[in-house]
Parts: sequence; C-alpha cells; structure tokens
Amino acid sequence: MDKNEIEMIKYENKLDSLTSADGDTRNLDNERSFIRKKMDEVKAQINQLENNLQFFTNVDEDNPLVKDVHNNIKAHRSSLELLKTKLVKIKNMY
Repeated sequence: MDKNEIEMIKYENKLDSLTSADGDTRNLDNERSFIRKKMDEVKAQINQLENNLQFFTNVDEDNPLVKDVHNNIKAHRSSLELLKTKLVKIKNMY
C-alpha cells in the first residue's frame, strides 16, 4: 500500500466514527468545512510558490533553491489531490 491508500483508510475510519457518534451530521459538516479551508490554503501556497518561481527566470533548473520550490509545489499538489479525495468521501456519506 502506498501512503495515500493508508491515509484514506485512516480517514474512512475517522468518518465512520464521526457519523456513528450520534447520527448528527454537524460533525460531518464541520469536517467538510475544514477540508475545504485546507484546500484553499494549499491552493494559495501553490500560487505563492509559482509566483516566487517567476523571480528566478534567469536561474538554472539545477539551482538548489529552484529545485526545492519545484519539490514543494509537487508536494502541495499531491496534498491537494488527497484533500479532494477526502472531500469526495465526505460528499458520498450524505
């Protein structure tokens, strides 16, 4: 299993515990709001990193700073995809 699969199994267990607590959907609504806020934050971070890259137009791709920024963007995009998957799981719970 890869890291994302393990994370989704844990998240499904969390959702099950949220829904089985008392049948109230407020916990699920709160979780959905949290995930959406987190997605907005990650998108803002990706935009900021991409804007920062524009300042390095004359720098080689081998530059450690540029590599680090590209790696951060890749990590944030992966995180965003995981958050999107979690949001779909929540929507399927309704």
